[in-house]
Amino acid sequence: MATVNTILYQPVELACWQRLRANALTAINWSPMDDRYHVYNVPTKQVDPDIIDAVEKEVSAFVGYTVAVVESLIFQSRPNENPVIHVDGKDLNRDGASHVAFNVPLLNCQDSHMLWYDGEYSMAAYPTVSNPDVYSLGLHWTKGPNEVFCQEIASPCLVRVNVPHRVVNQQSQTRMMLSMRFSPTLDFSDQHPSYGF
Repeated sequence: MATVNTILYQPVELACWQRLRANALTAINWSPMDDRYHVYNVPTKQVDPDIIDAVEKEVSAFVGYTVAVVESLIFQSRPNENPVIHVDGKDLNRDGASHVAFNVPLLNCQDSHMLWYDGEYSMAAYPTVSNPDVYSLGLHWTKGPNEVFCQEIASPCLVRVNVPHRVVNQQSQTRMMLSMRFSPTLDFSDQHPSYGF
């Protein structure tokens, strides 16, 4: 039951959240002293297969069709970081790119928010400085940007990533978020509450 025309955020109850959280942080050998901006690739083989299986079953039940994890990234944000607005994707056509990501908070995600924007813009592809295998589409605004929705991402959720967005870490500590992509690509469920504009 979508309550809005453009869905941007949908909370997902994930029973295996804490097991996934612990396993993901172990998989990247994370150090609490590391507070730089970084994007980690998390190969599926580095995550306990039982946890991947549990995630796939829970997310499949939520969206109403069978999905499998194909990519996992951990985004590490510096304290009080204020990154640029972007769209997820590796090329301007967004070939094969997901419209929706499954985000799972790992560390210090309270008081950090995802913001979505509207306006007129053109795009250009840029590799992420800390990980040249990860791209995002930078924006050149001709009108806007206008903030249309803001949501604290402190529990697992589906988020729209094919429209302009960014995350602001308002904490004095490093924030870490796991973002998973699936095949077939995820879409929001019409059986659960959703939010946007």
